[in-house]
Amino acid sequence: MNRNIKYNGITIIIFITCIVYILMVMYGNFAGYGGNEYMLFGTQKDLVFSQHQYYRIITYMFDHGGIMHLLMNMVALYSLGMLVPYLTSEKFSVIIYFIAGIGSGIVTSFQSTAVTVGASGAIYGLFGVLIYIGLKEYRLGNKSILKSFGPTIIINIIISFTPGISLMGHLSGLVIGLVGGYIFDKRINKKHWL
Repeated sequence: MNRNIKYNGITIIIFITCIVYILMVMYGNFAGYGGNEYMLFGTQKDLVFSQHQYYRIITYMFDHGGIMHLLMNMVALYSLGMLVPYLTSEKFSVIIYFIAGIGSGIVTSFQSTAVTVGASGAIYGLFGVLIYIGLKEYRLGNKSILKSFGPTIIINIIISFTPGISLMGHLSGLVIGLVGGYIFDKRINKKHWL
């Protein structure tokens, strides 16, 4: 594993997400949506599949339900963005972030009639990778990852069941991250990874 990581991949995602969110809010205000810009950029079943607005599967990750939603997600992303690249690779972390985010957007679009916004599905992808690596290390006798981050992961999974939060968005991102962690593990053992 590459332990000499420059943490700029996730930092760039955080910066871009904040800038794009500000631009979305400004555009929403300009277009007359006044704080409801998620109607323009969020993912939702009818808008994505009936009206063929497939761009929403990506744009929903950058839009958020307010500044506190954005702030909480970016703090979580920053924390995971320091650890997951260290345990895997920076390139893998960025790739799994977007795969989990897009996959979560697709699942949410199929499942939900409500408009969904936020980077949580992508962030839960990184949680999934961390869980996979933590469980693997636990089996090898190293309990430090699960001891350090297990409570945070459990709390976040419990929060996923709160009304108004996309349970399927979170869980689908988590599953994608678990699968991504497994694939990374198998490929790194063959010395054939990004």
